[in-house]
Amino acid sequence: MKNGIFAAAALALVQFTVAAQAQAPFIPSNQVAPQRTAPPPQMPTPQWVAEMTPQHSKYLDEILGYWEFRSNKVQQYECQFNRWEYDSVFGPPQDHKTFAVGELKYENPDKGSFQLSELREYRAPAQPGQAPTYEPIPGDFLEHWVCDGKAIFEFNAPKKQLIERQLPPEQQGQAIKHGPLPFMFGANKEEIKARYWLRVTTPPGNDKEYWIEAWPKYLEDSQNFHHVEIVIDQAEFLPFAIQVFDRNWNPYAQPPVHTRTAYEFKNRKTFSQGDFALNVQQLNLFRRAFYEPTLPSGWQKVVEKPAIAAGAVQNQFGRQQPRGVQNGVLGLAPNNNQNGVR
Repeated sequence: MKNGIFAAAALALVQFTVAAQAQAPFIPSNQVAPQRTAPPPQMPTPQWVAEMTPQHSKYLDEILGYWEFRSNKVQQYECQFNRWEYDSVFGPPQDHKTFAVGELKYENPDKGSFQLSELREYRAPAQPGQAPTYEPIPGDFLEHWVCDGKAIFEFNAPKKQLIERQLPPEQQGQAIKHGPLPFMFGANKEEIKARYWLRVTTPPGNDKEYWIEAWPKYLEDSQNFHHVEIVIDQAEFLPFAIQVFDRNWNPYAQPPVHTRTAYEFKNRKTFSQGDFALNVQQLNLFRRAFYEPTLPSGWQKVVEKPAIAAGAVQNQFGRQQPRGVQNGVLGLAPNNNQNGVR
């Protein structure tokens, strides 16, 4: 499994829910459940948190407030994206390992479609000093995920399987935007602040975007990534790019570990509740992207109940996370000293 944004969010939410249910003791109906006071395991606080000024915190809070307001007005969303995956452990140390083009669709609150139309993989230079090439990966079914609000459907081309991972009833209707990456859809200011240490890292002189770093406060979120960079377009006030740093990311290691994944979102279209254009979309093809997929000829359908699906997710997030892009590709800059950060 790769790193479809909505798919990873929904699947990991299944894992968290079932794990919590498995740890809860059985309480007879005639007894009062004891208070559970143990807090969830936390991550060490980054050093830069203590260096943030009140002015910086206020500025960050204003950005999050505008972002939440804009994000919550979106009823339907679609875009094309470019994706770069970097893997300095199992791939080239500097160049990206894969490059992909795809389409992302979302309908509030829990329907989504993630599909690649092109995938290219790194090939080493034929001669020293030459540039690497990127060869297309053949196949009718590249990465493709569909969430209809009740289940996640994955096309597994190597096994010729259409896998249906069912969501627990209590999580249906909120799986995507309440998953481990609450930055793409339905941004909630208080939830994001509760789960992540945040700072503004917009480069000096950039007056068209807001850049935010998010570092997990809790161990369960840190199992998914080390930290995330979000680039918000000021015109639309929605993410223009997201870079996810692998949980093992460490630029100070020998050799450095630069494994990460980056998305650049293009041709974004958003529709709010009551928009005439939204109604036209509903009457045509938009919602068909979220229907239960048709089983391809010669394939097998595999249905995983919530407990089984959770196990599959745990295996995925326990492994090396997907790849990323160097700062130079998207123009992601290092931290700067603006807005009161020393």
